[in-house]
Amino acid sequence: MAVPEGARVVPAAVPTAVSTAVPSIDARLVRVAFAALVVLVLASLALPFVGADAPSGLALAAVKVAVLVFVATRVVRRDVYALQWSSMLIQLFFIEAIVRATSDRGASAALGAVATLACVVYFVAVLAGLRPLKKAARAVR
Repeated sequence: MAVPEGARVVPAAVPTAVSTAVPSIDARLVRVAFAALVVLVLASLALPFVGADAPSGLALAAVKVAVLVFVATRVVRRDVYALQWSSMLIQLFFIEAIVRATSDRGASAALGAVATLACVVYFVAVLAGLRPLKKAARAVR
């Protein structure tokens, strides 16, 4: 394109140097989150057999385990979106576990306490893993 004589040429604005490197989720935190999910699956499988709700609890345990296994497959892949929604979903498991830990007696209460601890560990590991990503996303804005 020809510039008319006497016209002033203004150079295009050069974008500022912004790091486009996206931080990844720490592998140790992923392993901790996965281990917490494994403990939660084992506790969910054991609860119907030691609790009073054995006949009706098996179907519910199967659904809970299926959800947790799906979440675990996404955690292993380090799927950020799945980590975000699973950090909210795990709170439902936490509620169920804390109620069982505080209202039941014996082995059922102990499994509820283990499940509660597993939920807390998972939640903290996921939030710690997602923090650098959220920080980087805010810096880009």
